Amino acid sequence: MTQSHLTEKQHLGYGLVRDFISEYKVECLKSPGFCITRQKK
Repeated sequence: MTQSHLTEKQHLGYGLVRDFISEYKVECLKSPGFCITRQKK
């Protein structure tokens, strides 16, 4: 396993997390109740 391969994997994971957060923010803006129900868990 090379160093570049490891960095590539981390970058991909970061991209997925960033996408998830942006999607989550959009959902919150569309329906505030969505955030409240998610945070209670």
